[in-house]
Amino acid sequence: MSQYQDSHEEIYNRYHETDNPVTKRSYLDILKTRANNGSKDAASFVRKIELSK
Repeated sequence: MSQYQDSHEEIYNRYHETDNPVTKRSYLDILKTRANNGSKDAASFVRKIELSK
């Protein structure tokens, strides 16, 4: 069972659905925290976001 309410993919999708830079940063920070906690899936989504900037 996942320890997160929202999946990494849901956070990633919400990042792309908003135009608000503060909200985008918040979603990216959530994914970065998860990646730093050892999630390879979250790290993959962080790389996708950072490569698209």
